[in-house]
Amino acid sequence: MSINICVLGNGREAFCHSLAKKGSSDDFTLYNSSYQGKLLNIMEPTRYPEKLAALANSLFLSDFVVFIIDEINAQVGEQIVLLDLLGKKGCFISECEFSPFTKNTSLANWQILSQEDAKKFILSEFAPQERLESTIIFIDHSFEVKGIGSVLLGLVHSGRVKVHDELIAFPQKKSLDVKSIQKNDVDVPEAFPSDRVGLAIKKLKSEEIERGNVLAKGELQIVSELSEQMVYSRFAQRDSTAMTAFHCLQSMPCKLEGGKLIFEKPLALVKGQPVIFCDLNKKMRIVGKLDIQ
Repeated sequence: MSINICVLGNGREAFCHSLAKKGSSDDFTLYNSSYQGKLLNIMEPTRYPEKLAALANSLFLSDFVVFIIDEINAQVGEQIVLLDLLGKKGCFISECEFSPFTKNTSLANWQILSQEDAKKFILSEFAPQERLESTIIFIDHSFEVKGIGSVLLGLVHSGRVKVHDELIAFPQKKSLDVKSIQKNDVDVPEAFPSDRVGLAIKKLKSEEIERGNVLAKGELQIVSELSEQMVYSRFAQRDSTAMTAFHCLQSMPCKLEGGKLIFEKPLALVKGQPVIFCDLNKKMRIVGKLDIQ
């Protein structure tokens, strides 16, 4: 079993280090460990609050959130708004009084735990939801490895992937074959939901795949625009027309025009995952969401 944890707030790096070994780092940092047969993948949004994509990507990859609050500020408020829109499960580590800020949100029922109790829960009790639908994989890195060829790193969101599977990369709609699969640098014949994987592929080169691409066994809907049916955050000013959309690991500019949300480039839609809209020029950057059914 694999679990994916996102750690937010001041002190997040120390908390991550106490549970796992630091791995790759760019806008977000990955930490990896194992405990009694459970593979632990921890995401820490290193470049947040400067870069909102770091937070969005870390949350889209996570099954559970640990939110460390040691003071109330604008960043805490922004993270609460985004977590509420995403409907994430999680817990708090805090001695602050912050309940007025989570009242009437999906975070209102999160437990407040000590650091040690939060670690115990993650390692011994938490199990991610089974997602047995068709195979969906979110890709966050791609590169060439001498002697192996093109390699993709990502997360199995749903279904399973096996060696020799044929997958389709979206939104470009190009097929590829899986030559081998690794989890924590160990070759495996297949991978399951919540597994972080390295896929050696053929038929496509790594430069043809980029962060945000989605691999699937079946078809995904590709759109350039959507009807404006956004659920606004209660804190949004509702006057934004030029925004950035985040969906899974995809991010792109979009504009609201004539009752439609128009994207700068094609967007691959994953059912059950919301599209989050943000105005990067606002103090409160989170605008709202559109659920994909």
